[in-house]
Amino acid sequence: MGVVKSKEDLIKLRESCRQLVKVRVQGEQIEDLTQITVFMGNSGFRSGAKEIMNHFFSKLQELGAQDIVVLQADSSGLVAFEPLVGVKRPGSEQVLFGKVNLEKADEILQDFIINGKSIDGILALTNS
Repeated sequence: MGVVKSKEDLIKLRESCRQLVKVRVQGEQIEDLTQITVFMGNSGFRSGAKEIMNHFFSKLQELGAQDIVVLQADSSGLVAFEPLVGVKRPGSEQVLFGKVNLEKADEILQDFIINGKSIDGILALTNS
């Protein structure tokens, strides 16, 4: 929404913001939800992480998803792979996806999270 010119515009903006916050904040039950973490340190922010995070918010709002939450985290230290997105399903370890663009964000959401398919782009990190 652009400039607020009327009371009605302000009410629409408030409702839109409430919906985004509802997707973002789920309280005590967060371990029972699928968590999408967008890493937004300085380099992540410069590489487009904010746009990716807003895209996830919009898509989840469109879908009416109540069991998925979007979180923001500081730098992961994996600068070469930013924008970096982590997905943690209940009872599972976090899976990281590197160099995420809007198309890849849609694929992560639709194919990996919703449909449970394995997709390309998962970072295989090992402790060596």
